[in-house]
Amino acid sequence: FRSTGKSFFAGCIANALLEKGVPVLMTNFSRILNTLTGMHFEDRNQFIHSLNRYSLLIIDDLGIERNSDFALEQVFNVIDSRYRSKKPLIITTNLTLSELNNAADIAHKRIYDRILERCVPIRINNRNIRQDNATANLKKTKKIQKKSCINGLSVVLYMSADENGAKKEVQKTWRLSSAGRASALQAEGRGFESLSLHHKNVPT
Repeated sequence: FRSTGKSFFAGCIANALLEKGVPVLMTNFSRILNTLTGMHFEDRNQFIHSLNRYSLLIIDDLGIERNSDFALEQVFNVIDSRYRSKKPLIITTNLTLSELNNAADIAHKRIYDRILERCVPIRINNRNIRQDNATANLKKTKKIQKKSCINGLSVVLYMSADENGAKKEVQKTWRLSSAGRASALQAEGRGFESLSLHHKNVPT
């Protein structure tokens, strides 16, 4: 289930163990495959074996990696190596339990069978966190809209937040043209979502 907090929860487990000095690696198969690509056979085996040095291995977002023969072979090798080491493994995925139990082909079945034998499936049936955050940000943006009136022209500037949630101010200088439209002479700063200009009868 997408954006329900699976990676966040897995990350919390990793951080709690790291604080106690337990070696943990949280990664995904896309990164692993990028590392393995171009390596010689012996180097690939050594790299995969090195993952077992960690007391806990967390593989995030199983299923987003490439679906080539090479990718499937390396995914199997990583899972099989961890399976044989009998060390703890956490995997997050958007795949359903039904999809894991009913793989489309033998290559995926070999991978999923080992995962299900070593891991206990936990369904996180949460709301879509990213969607909720986007909705909340839009509401905040609308609440902080700034209005100013210039010679009967109402200027509405909707401000938005940056990546850190800080509101960005935009300094502006406006000039009313003969056609009754505002033209921007100066605009410093970024982060505004939209600018609406419309006429309004304002007492002078």
